[in-house]
Amino acid sequence: MSEYEVASLGLRQAALTATYWQTGISAGLGLLTLAVSSGLVLYGFRLMRRGTEQRAREADQRHTEAMTALRTLIERTAPPGASDS
Repeated sequence: MSEYEVASLGLRQAALTATYWQTGISAGLGLLTLAVSSGLVLYGFRLMRRGTEQRAREADQRHTEAMTALRTLIERTAPPGASDS
């Protein structure tokens, strides 16, 4: 094998090695991007669930307060001697 052929094979090997590294780095960055974006989406879902649960608790509390106020209003406006049967 001539000196030129040896050098040519060495350059090809170096180019292939560089290509493998570039592919690996690119794939790694793609996976990292996927992991980060998936994490952000899941975090957003978690925040939405917390907000929904909090609004449900507040709605239940408002309902309870409204029922108490309605019961009190009915008791105050009921004619004398009316029972709660």
